[in-house]
Amino acid sequence: MPTPEWRQRNAHKNRQYSAKYNENNTVVTVVLKPWVVEEVNKIKDPSESYGGWVRKQIEAWAEKLHT
Repeated sequence: MPTPEWRQRNAHKNRQYSAKYNENNTVVTVVLKPWVVEEVNKIKDPSESYGGWVRKQIEAWAEKLHT
């Protein structure tokens, strides 16, 4: 994974990658209440981002519905 310094030095490459990645995906912003964050923190790996954790949960839920 690129470092923040690399991303800053190569902002144009970062924008190109993001645009290509998001091309076929839907981007969602979620605001969590503090009590929800407290519950998530009980089970989420501290090194994992909230966005990544939420995405995995939704994908797992959708897989169950799909099968």
